[in-house]
Amino acid sequence: LSLTGLLLMAISCSVEKNTATTRFYHGLTAHYNIFFNGNESFKAGVAKVDANYVDDYAQMLRLFEYSDPASASVCQADMDNAITKASKLIRLKSITALPEENERDNEGMNPDEALLNRKEYNEWVDDAYLLIGKSNFYKQLYDEAYTVFTYCMEQANDENIRLEAAIWNARVYIEKGDFINAGRYLNDININDNLPKTIREMFYATRTDLF
Repeated sequence: LSLTGLLLMAISCSVEKNTATTRFYHGLTAHYNIFFNGNESFKAGVAKVDANYVDDYAQMLRLFEYSDPASASVCQADMDNAITKASKLIRLKSITALPEENERDNEGMNPDEALLNRKEYNEWVDDAYLLIGKSNFYKQLYDEAYTVFTYCMEQANDENIRLEAAIWNARVYIEKGDFINAGRYLNDININDNLPKTIREMFYATRTDLF
């Protein structure tokens, strides 16, 4: 019955429509199908970088293994697969149409306010863009990564994704040796106890790397 229900939902759901049903269906399939597989590839690539890196005690030790110039080739295949999956999610699951008129009325929304300001209604599209940026970063394609992270900072609906993208951009500048701009990014971020622990840890680790 569940499978039949999902099949019927898939037939009736289109990204050209923006209803509670289409948002639920495309969010569900984006998260547990496409994004999950892409993120698993990303994590596998990161694990390979960590496992293959060996500290050189004759040099200043690296804080992050990805700073090793040799790390890009170790994880390239996994990162390419992560980018492919994330791009597929954006292509197939992005919902940019405005909610249908009757839904706005039922929810008491004013179509002239925040509702119309959203450019994306599938929450996993933001995560997909961030995944593309991180994968390019690990491939050491820093200009491409910076472009995607900047897009996330400007367009993502999720504040935590905007903050994480800003921290990744600081890391881009650190890897390129531009410490002034890296510091500028970090100084513009307001870190407080209300933020998720992962964001706070990422921020302080990046600031340590900068120093």
